[in-house]
Amino acid sequence: MKIIVDADACPKNALQICMKLGKEYEVSVWTVASFNHNIVSDRHIVVGNAPQEADIKVINLSEAGDIVITQDWGLAAMVLGKPAYCLSPSGREFRAENI
Repeated sequence: MKIIVDADACPKNALQICMKLGKEYEVSVWTVASFNHNIVSDRHIVVGNAPQEADIKVINLSEAGDIVITQDWGLAAMVLGKPAYCLSPSGREFRAENI
């Protein structure tokens, strides 16, 4: 299990919570964002700024049982098909029945 954060639009406080919980529970936290963002993370992946580029990388990284943090409903729907868990930065759980 790993936590993958769609860091292009993730609020800093939500990202900090993910980092803290990852360290506390010994779960690796991966961040993905375009080169337009300055993200400090041990496991950060920089992508270009083409439309959906970060989303595609998040989908490719995610595996069954992972937790993905995103505000993007379309990305959430695809992640659920992995099957992985998906939460918004505010804590809303994305599920097939609420998308």
